[in-house]
Amino acid sequence: MLQELIPFIDRHPILSVTWVTLLIGVILTFIKNYFSKVKEIIPTEAILMMNKQQALVVDIRAKEEYKKSHIIGSINVEKNNFKNNKLHELEKHKARPIIIVCAHGISSLTFAKQLYKMDYQKIYSLKEGISGWNKANLPLAKGKKK
Repeated sequence: MLQELIPFIDRHPILSVTWVTLLIGVILTFIKNYFSKVKEIIPTEAILMMNKQQALVVDIRAKEEYKKSHIIGSINVEKNNFKNNKLHELEKHKARPIIIVCAHGISSLTFAKQLYKMDYQKIYSLKEGISGWNKANLPLAKGKKK
């Protein structure tokens, strides 16, 4: 098999480089996630944390989106409040586990990592965000709540 590898690479250099690049990308992503201080959790883990550990759910979507639907018991802290360092709502909950939620789970991970750097120790990001919560057919509240 090893004898066939070198001629294959010689005949298909672009394909070989693409596969090596993808392999390196997967390995680096795995290593980065393994050593990350912020853990991504799935909706069922979030529910357990909310029920057993009184985890606070922080929705970082825009107010309009939050008012349309949000996780029951969550609070809305928009991303630009973080940029302006207006996180006084979260200060009193520093000891509790905090689950950050966005629309699709991408910006919540970034936000959670920034909170970790600000000495919030129990920070989690909801994998796939509200869309993942919807996919799991979990209830959402509608209307305004802070």
